[in-house]
Amino acid sequence: MPLYLPSTRDVDQKWYDKFDKSRMIAEVARPVRERIAEDIEDEDEAQKVLNDYLKPVRFTFGVCPRCNGRGGYVDPQIDGNGLSNEDLADADFRSDYFAGAYDVICDTCEGANVVPVTDDESVKNALNDLLQEAEDFEAERAAERRMGC
Repeated sequence: MPLYLPSTRDVDQKWYDKFDKSRMIAEVARPVRERIAEDIEDEDEAQKVLNDYLKPVRFTFGVCPRCNGRGGYVDPQIDGNGLSNEDLADADFRSDYFAGAYDVICDTCEGANVVPVTDDESVKNALNDLLQEAEDFEAERAAERRMGC
């Protein structure tokens, strides 16, 4: 399962800070490293784990899940809330829309069609935890807004 997940507004999904395409290695991002070491009670052991993940991790490339390997998608400001029949009734808009006039470069893969994917289980688990926390926080904020808070 690829580790790179579609955008969540409040969390940077990238498990890496930077990567070297020619050597196929990447540096694990700080929030992910910290999450990996978080549950380790022994401070020296936790520091050792943090230092281990300062070393580059091997990766492969996987198809970008945001754009499905196209390198771009329709600008969410155009169809992010859906399109009505009225929108599509405008022949000029419809032809421009389907011709790609409103497409933007994918912000996840930056037009490359692929993203680095790691098989390191600790990195995967840490990123999934961070994403789950962000989703839970967003759900809580949405509930508060519905209640008028």
